[in-house]
Formats: sequence, C-alpha cells, structure tokens
Amino acid sequence: MSGLIGKKIGMTSIFDEEGKNLPCTLVEAGPCVVTQVKTDKTDGYQAVQIAYADKKEKNTTRPLLRHFKKAGTTPKRKLVEFKSFEKKVKLGEVLSVDKIFSEGEVIDVVGISKGKGFQGVVKRHGFHGSGGKTHGQHNRQRHAGSIGAGSDPSRVFKGTRMGGRMGNERVKVQNLKVLKIIPDKNVILISGAIPGAINSIVLLEKDQESRVSFVETLHATSLQREDIEIKEEKKTSEIEVASGKSEVKEEGKTEPKQMGGEVKEEEKGEVQEEVKDEAKEEVKGSKVMDDNIEEGKSKEVEAENEDANQKEEKT
Repeated sequence: MSGLIGKKIGMTSIFDEEGKNLPCTLVEAGPCVVTQVKTDKTDGYQAVQIAYADKKEKNTTRPLLRHFKKAGTTPKRKLVEFKSFEKKVKLGEVLSVDKIFSEGEVIDVVGISKGKGFQGVVKRHGFHGSGGKTHGQHNRQRHAGSIGAGSDPSRVFKGTRMGGRMGNERVKVQNLKVLKIIPDKNVILISGAIPGAINSIVLLEKDQESRVSFVETLHATSLQREDIEIKEEKKTSEIEVASGKSEVKEEGKTEPKQMGGEVKEEEKGEVQEEVKDEAKEEVKGSKVMDDNIEEGKSKEVEAENEDANQKEEKT
C-alpha cells in the first residue's frame, strides 16, 4: 500500500466532459521525503517512512534532528509509515503527486474529523426526542429518557447511548475517485467530501491489488455477463443438437422434433400422408359398421314376419 501525506485546502466543484457538475475536495499532497526504508533484515518487516511539512529546528528534538539529517532533509512536522510500498524508493527521495497517483483511480482518505464538543443524544445518536408537550411535559423534548430499570439490574449497561463528546476522531473514507491532478502546484482533486477541517493533515492511501478504477470494474462485469450468456447459448444449442431427429410417439401418431428451431419439409409431408391414410381407414370402418347394422335390422324384420305367418297358419 502506497500513499502520500497532504493538507486539506477546501471544497469546490468542476465540470466533466459530459457537463456534469462534480463536487470535489482540493488536497495539497506532498512533496513528501522518504526518511526511512525498513527491511526484513533490519526491522523485521517492509515499510517506507515519509515526512511532510517543514518544522523549525528549535522545536525538534535531537534524536529526530539526527534522523532527518540521515535522510538529508530539514525537520518535518508529520511522519507516516506505509507498509509494503509499491514502488522502490531510496532514502531522501522526494515523492510528488504525479509519481504516486493518476487520474481516474480510486483511493482512501484518512483524517481527523471536526470536533463538535459535548452534544446531546439527538445530534450525537439521532434520537427523535420525546414528542409533544402534553401531560405537563414542557422541557423534555430532546432528553434521552430512561437509561435502565431500577431494582433489576440496578445499573446502567455499558454502551448505553448518552450525550458526550462528538467528533475529533480518526475517520477513513473509502473509494474516492481522483478527478484531476495539478503536478505544478502539488494539488489533487478528490471526488466528494473528506474528513477534517481546512488546513488539517490527511493521508491519501492507495492499494493497487484491491483497488481499480470505476471504468475498469464496470467493463469487467459487462464482459463477465457476456461470457456467461455465450456459454448458456452454447449449452442450449448442444442439447438441441444432441436430441437431433428424435420423434415423440403419442397415440399412434408421429410428430417430428425441431432441429435448431427448423422442421424439415420431408418429415412434414410424411406426417400428412400418414394422417390421410388413417382418416381413410376410419371412414371405411364406419361404412362397414353401418352395413352390419342395416343387415341386422333386416334379419330381425324377416324373423318377425315369419313368426306372424306361422301364427296365422295355426289359426
């Protein structure tokens, strides 16, 4: 993880290529001097110590004076250590903005938030207050209310939200985009707001292994989606080809399956001929049944006539 030390100048806004108004923060980043390069042999781990902002010699202790003298620089106000620095640097090397950062990448900003003093629960924790002024309640709108039971547990639990000092804490804001770099003035424009007051010290951190630009991430996700869609289409086509010319038989009828969404004309013609033959056979069968029924009826009529003749002869 590499980075720089800087000073918050203030906020402004710029227009991008599409004409959108982007709020951003101006930070004077560097120049920073490498005051110590730590290695596994000497210190047990790898890190780079950089310094920023000049300081008077009379306000600097002797050990620090000797420390800065080794690096060949004047005393500095702020010293920060970055582990696993990405670039190889030498003792006494000056690091500028354009050497460490580039436009379009994503960084983290660390700073000390503004101190707001002693604040109540409404501002500090977002309580809504106790409501209206009914039932004789005239001065309890922004009070915290009950903080626990009386007889049991007879104490206030740790972590109960109450009024207290607010702000003046170390805060890190992640995934802020670098909009513009002005190397002549050592100024970097960062999207959005960052913690801290004007002229306060901030740290700009960059981790190339876990951070990439917004455009690259969007492009990567779109490519992944396209690959998944192509694979799914290939699978479906392979399944359809494997099924091939298989036919489904239902109630003595054959229906050809589709090959890649198209049905062959020959198979259609065969099916139509089979249907016509079956229809002719059904018509023939129905005619035979009608003839049989008529023959049966005529035989019954003849038998009745014979019976009637026999009765007349007897009489």
